[in-house]
Amino acid sequence: MRKGGLITVLMALFWGGMMQAGCAATSVPSSDPDYSIELKRTSVRAGFVTFGDVFPPGELRPSHQLGAELNGQNYPLQMDVKATHTDGSVRHAIFTLAVPEGRGQLKGSYGLLENRSVDLRWNDTLFDGMILQLEGSLGDGRLASYRLPVGALLSEGEEWLSGPMAVERIASLEVGPLLKVWISGRQYRDGSGRIRLSFENHKTFSPVPRDLSYRVSLSNGSDYLFKEDIPLHYRHAGWTHEIWLGGETVAELMPPLKRWAAAGAIPPYEKGLLPREDAERWKEGPVLPGEHKPLVQYMPTTGSRKDIGPLTHWAARWLMTGSPAARKEMLRLANIGLTIPWHFEEDNTGLPVRADERPRFWSEERGIRGHYDHFPASSLTGKDGGWTTDLSHRPELAYPAYLATGEAVYMRALAHEGAFAIHNIWPDKRGPSGVLVVRHLQLRASAWSLRTVSNAAYLLPDNHPLKEYFVTVRNENLNHLYGRYVLDGEMQGAGEVEGWFADILTRGKIPYPAWQGDFLTIVLAQEVTRRTPLSKDLLDWAARFTVGRVNYLGSLEVMAGQRTIVHGADGRLLNSWEAIALATRRAFPDGTAYTGNHGGGYSVLRAALGAIVFATGDEQAASALDRLRRMPGASDLYNPTKYNGRLYAVQFNLD
Repeated sequence: MRKGGLITVLMALFWGGMMQAGCAATSVPSSDPDYSIELKRTSVRAGFVTFGDVFPPGELRPSHQLGAELNGQNYPLQMDVKATHTDGSVRHAIFTLAVPEGRGQLKGSYGLLENRSVDLRWNDTLFDGMILQLEGSLGDGRLASYRLPVGALLSEGEEWLSGPMAVERIASLEVGPLLKVWISGRQYRDGSGRIRLSFENHKTFSPVPRDLSYRVSLSNGSDYLFKEDIPLHYRHAGWTHEIWLGGETVAELMPPLKRWAAAGAIPPYEKGLLPREDAERWKEGPVLPGEHKPLVQYMPTTGSRKDIGPLTHWAARWLMTGSPAARKEMLRLANIGLTIPWHFEEDNTGLPVRADERPRFWSEERGIRGHYDHFPASSLTGKDGGWTTDLSHRPELAYPAYLATGEAVYMRALAHEGAFAIHNIWPDKRGPSGVLVVRHLQLRASAWSLRTVSNAAYLLPDNHPLKEYFVTVRNENLNHLYGRYVLDGEMQGAGEVEGWFADILTRGKIPYPAWQGDFLTIVLAQEVTRRTPLSKDLLDWAARFTVGRVNYLGSLEVMAGQRTIVHGADGRLLNSWEAIALATRRAFPDGTAYTGNHGGGYSVLRAALGAIVFATGDEQAASALDRLRRMPGASDLYNPTKYNGRLYAVQFNLD
C-alpha cells in the first residue's frame, strides 16, 4: 500500500471456521513506504508461517495492528516487536500469518487494522507428558541421567511470542556443572506447535573439564520424537534441533531487499543476478558439534572465500533469490556457528563475557596466563572440534538467521558472536576501555569485528541485557575513528590522497592493503544507512581515497591491486596520486587486480563504491563506479566459466 492509499481489510475466514472478524485498514504513515510482502509456499497444506521483518525509521509504530492483503485476499497478522529505532518506531519484529491451502506464491502488502483478535492462551496440554532425557558424562566426571518434564518447564518459561496467532515460551535449565538446556515451545491457533531444543557448553569460569558426551531423547509417552547421540560436545560450543508437532511451516518470506537495504539491515543487494546453485548437498537433521562444511575450519586460511564478506555467499544468495534451498543453507551455516568454540559465558549470569567489565579478558590460550583476566586453564583444555578462529577471516553467521526467523537461539548466538569480536582481540590493542576493535589491527580484522558488533547493536531486542553494551561499543569505535582521522587529521600529511586508514601493517615502508580498507568502507556505508552518528562524516572522508584511486591512478592494476605504496623511501606519507601511482608501478610491475575474482581488489573496490553510492548518492563515486564497469576485463567478474567469479560467490555484489 503506497502513501495516501486506503484499502479495506476484512479478517479472512480461517479454515474450519477458526476465526472471523471485520475491520478497516489504512496505510502506514511514511513519505515513501514499502509495505510489500511476498511469501513462497513450501507446502500446499494450510498452516502458519513465522518470520522476521525489518522497517526503516518512522514507518511503523509498535501500537499498530497489521493485516496482510495477499493475492486479493485479506489475512490477520500477528506482530511481536523486538527492536525499535531511536524514534520508537519498529525496526525488527516477528510476524505470524495463517496461510490457507493452495499453490503458488502469495504477493501483496501490509495494512493497518482497527482492531485485534483475542490473544491465544498458553495451552499446557500440548507439551504435557513430554520428557527430555539426557544420559552420559556431563562434566562432573561421572555418568549422570536427567529426566526433564518439558510441559512443566515451559509453563514457567519466559514469553517470546504472544498474540492471536501464536504463543511461544522459552525455558532453560542447567544440567550438570556445564551443560545448559534451552527448550522453546511454540503453539499455533490451530493446535499445531513446535519445540526447539538447544544445548550449550558455554561456561568459561567453572574449573572442570570441558568435554561432554551424552545421549539425548525427547519422548511423549511411549513415542520417541527425537533421539541423538553426542559423542563429543566440546568446549564453548552448542547445537540445536527443532521438532514440529502436528504441522510444519507452510511458507517462507521472500526477502524484501529494497526495504531491508533502506533500513540498513542488509547491504544493497538487488535481485537480477542469478547465482549458481551450490553442487554440494548437506545431510538432513541437526548440525552437531564437529560438523563444519562448507565453512573453513582453519579460519586464518587466506584467499577469496565464500564465507568472508559483509555477509556470507549463502546468506547473500538467499537474499537475492529467496530460494528455499539457499535459505536452508543460510540457516545451516548459522547452526554450524553454534558449534564454533567462540561462546564465552559468565557462569553466574549466563550472558556473553563483556570486555568493558573484564577489560583484561582475552578469549584464547594466551589469555589464561600472564597479566590478563584469568579464567581456568580447564576452560581451554580438551577438544575444540577442529576449529581455529581468527579475527581477520571471521564469517557472519547468526545475524542473517535471526533477521529472517526471529528465533531466540540465533539471537543468543548473535550476542555471543558480537562479544567474541571484542574479547578475542589482544587486550593491549583494545585500549583502556577494553572495547576498541579498530585500533592497531589489520584492517580486515577491524572491518569484520566492527561489522559483527554493529550488527548486534542494530538487531538485538531492545530488552536484551547486552543491547546497550553493543551500542556503546559501536559508538566508541566510531568515535575513535572520527577523532583520529576527521578531527585530529592523522592522515593530513597524505594531502590529496588522504582517506585511507592506517593499520598495524602500514608503518614505514609496508604497502597498504587498499582492499582491506574497502572492507571497512563497506561496513561504514551500512552504518550510514542505519543513521548511526558520525558514520556519514567518516564515510565521506574515506570516499576521497576510494574514488580517487579510480580517477587518478590510471591502470586497473594500480587502482585495484593487492598492494599500494603510500610511503616514500624516507617513510613519509606520499601526498599525491601521481607519486602513489609511480611508486606502486615500480614496486609491483606485475600487479594484478584479479578482475574475474569475486574477492579480488577489483570486485571489492566496485562493492565499496556501490555501497558509498547507495548510502550517500555521491555523484563522484557513481562516476568512478561507472568507469570501473567499463574497464578491460570487467566482464570476467560475471563470466559463468569463472568459478571464482560473482556468479559463484555473490556476497560482494553491491554495485
